[in-house]
Amino acid sequence: MNEKKKRRILVVDDDPSLLETLVDVLGEIGYEVDGVSGPEDAIRRCEESGYDIIILDIRMPGMNGVELSKRI
Repeated sequence: MNEKKKRRILVVDDDPSLLETLVDVLGEIGYEVDGVSGPEDAIRRCEESGYDIIILDIRMPGMNGVELSKRI
């Protein structure tokens, strides 16, 4: 049986309801999803494990999504 590997997605958003919705929807359609609410958590997660896709909130306090993408 040739089973496809699930794509791993990291969602980063400081809005708790949007973060929860994105994680739930992506998980329901078959992705392996982690969600974090801030840039520092995102950096730590990326150092600990790899992701195929990262969905970033552009407007976050402290470090915006563009800055975070450059750090990652």
